Amino acid sequence: MEDNKNMTEHFENCPFCGKTPAINFNDLRIDRDRDRSIIWCSWEIRCMQCGIRKTEPAQYILRRTGNFEAIKDGRAEVIKEWNKRA
Repeated sequence: MEDNKNMTEHFENCPFCGKTPAINFNDLRIDRDRDRSIIWCSWEIRCMQCGIRKTEPAQYILRRTGNFEAIKDGRAEVIKEWNKRA
C-alpha cells in the first residue's frame, strides 16, 4: 500500500499545455475561542502558462494543546482532482 502523503504531494503537469502548475492557498480566515482556532482557506492549483485552475475549500482546527486536525483537507482534495484531469 502506498503512503497517502506521497500520493497527494505529487501533482501532474497541466493537461492542456504540459507546464508545471503552482499550488497556493487563498482566502485565509481564522476564528479563535478559548480552546481552539478554526482555520478556513481554499487551495488552488493553477497553470501559470494557460491559466487553467482547480480550487477546493479547506477547514482545519488548531487546538490549544497543539493538536492540528483537518476537518476538510482541501490541499489533498485539490491535488487529487487535478491529477484526475492530467
